Amino acid sequence: MVYKSHPTYPDCTLLPCHRIEIREALSCQGLRYKIALHHSDEGYSVSVPGLPGCWFQGQIEVEVLANIETAIREYFSVVEDLLENAEVREIELAV
Repeated sequence: MVYKSHPTYPDCTLLPCHRIEIREALSCQGLRYKIALHHSDEGYSVSVPGLPGCWFQGQIEVEVLANIETAIREYFSVVEDLLENAEVREIELAV
């Protein structure tokens, strides 16, 4: 059987045509997301443009950067719950 890296999660080794689960993706090292960090008079806010609605705000930069990781994990937890009874399919886009 041939193993390969998942194109989106290159640090994960998967069987061909294996559908990666969200919890598997989170356990793989090297999963990265671009974040948008904003500073204002009220403190900092950070959002994840690739995950609509995923954001955090706080008083100091270190706080928001640490807490956005938790927000990302909670985001995926909700996504898994929403997909629980759905017929899940995947499409592949050529880029």
